[in-house]
Amino acid sequence: MNDYPVTPAGMRRLRERVVALEVRLVSITQQKGEAAEVGGNVWHDNFSFEQLQRDEAMVLRQLEEARTVLKRARVVEVPAAATDVRLGTRVRIRLDDGREQLVTIGGYGDSDPSIGVISCMAPLGRCLLGAVTGDVRQFNAGGRERRVEVLELGPSEE
Repeated sequence: MNDYPVTPAGMRRLRERVVALEVRLVSITQQKGEAAEVGGNVWHDNFSFEQLQRDEAMVLRQLEEARTVLKRARVVEVPAAATDVRLGTRVRIRLDDGREQLVTIGGYGDSDPSIGVISCMAPLGRCLLGAVTGDVRQFNAGGRERRVEVLELGPSEE
């Protein structure tokens, strides 16, 4: 069985996701009970109840997937000072459109662009692995060939 490499911060985010999904599932279950009572045994469909059933099925699938990843997750220690891009490394990059970004390479399924975390499984993350300052690499995103330059390696925020 393959394991999923994750950073310590990624493991925390994964555990938080499982808890959030469990809380959401409890809420949906309670709402379903209320919708069943309010809808009663009338001649027409109870849309609220049916929508909550769909929501419940979706959350159950997401929860099963998150628990599977959590079981198979292997925490990878993050080096304090990286000489090349690895899991957990913070990297200042310049994209081919001139934009500079500071990103952290996250583990399997650990991607949250809003906080600058890019999964090592994403095209950009994969292409950066092993890079050193000054490297220019190419990757495919959205069917387009892109270039990225590694400007600086920094300490991780782990």
